[in-house]
Parts: sequence; C-alpha cells; structure tokens
Amino acid sequence: MMYLTKNVNGPVRKDRVALIKSAADIPEFLKEVVHCADGKIFFEDCLEGSEIGPVPNFIAWEADPKMPRGINVWIKSDGFDVLFQEDGVWYQRPSVVKAAEIDWDDIRIPAFAANAPIDVDVEERRIVLHASWGDQSAAAPAPYYILGYSNGTFALLGLETQSAREYYICTEKGKVIGKLID
Repeated sequence: MMYLTKNVNGPVRKDRVALIKSAADIPEFLKEVVHCADGKIFFEDCLEGSEIGPVPNFIAWEADPKMPRGINVWIKSDGFDVLFQEDGVWYQRPSVVKAAEIDWDDIRIPAFAANAPIDVDVEERRIVLHASWGDQSAAAPAPYYILGYSNGTFALLGLETQSAREYYICTEKGKVIGKLID
C-alpha cells in the first residue's frame, strides 16, 4: 500500500468538473456522451466502460484520443468531499488517498479495501467495483490501482490515463515524495 495525492500546493482550480443536478447541468460539449434521466447519470463512453450513478453528482472529464468521441468522462466519486466553489470556479482541496496496485497474476483486495463492494473474476482477470455512484471495472492487462478515500469510498485508477499523471506518491500526512507516473 502507498499514499497518493493530486494537490501539491493547496487548493487547485478544477476546470474539467461539473455538478450535475439535472440534464440542464451537462456541459453542451458533453451532451453526446453524458445523459441524465430518471435521477441517474449515464455515460456511454468511459475508459472503464459505461457508468451509471445517481444525481446530484459530480462528473470530471479529460481529452482522450482512444475514446470514440475523443473524451473520457467519469463520476468524481469524492467530489462532494474535496470540491468547493468560489466565485463560480471549482477548486479541489488537498487530499490523501490510500492506493494499491492490482496484480493481475494474483488478484488480492488490499486490507484498506476489504469491505469495498468489489467482485473479482480470477479466470477473466477482471474486477468490478460497485460504488454508490455506479459500477467501475478494470481488466488485465491494463495497469490499475484501487484507491481508498478518507470518506470510506473507493475507486479504480487506470495508470494509462491523464488523471493518473496528476497523482503524486506521498506520505500519510501528504508530504510529496515524487510523481506516480513520469
């Protein structure tokens, strides 16, 4: 297990997030990818596959040429805990998360995630995390980490994503040691 943080110097401006309370809150350029109906958010094109989550909820996005529409969108599972808005701009508070790399040859759930709602399919070399905001999946051979947030929620982090490049390895107290990915 290790600790990760995205914030090295205090609150960081987050331009690629939105709080979705209804379909009207979906940014115009995401309306082909993100749908909102019956109190749920649905993403057709996520790196991890389709995601469904309740509203209200935060979404985040990044450009990704591997995606069918050139953009990767996901539910920001810790959004209510780490984001705050000031003068119409979203910022993320510094946070430290527990992290463990998934070893696809010997899939084991780390102790900090022992109670996480995770299904493991050893034969398919695949895991599915059932979070309050929806399901997230990962499969071999793609490199992934399981993240554990201080609020008791969990997420999967694909190491081949732009988001992974934003993480730093740190101490439990948040002192940065180095980049997760160079």
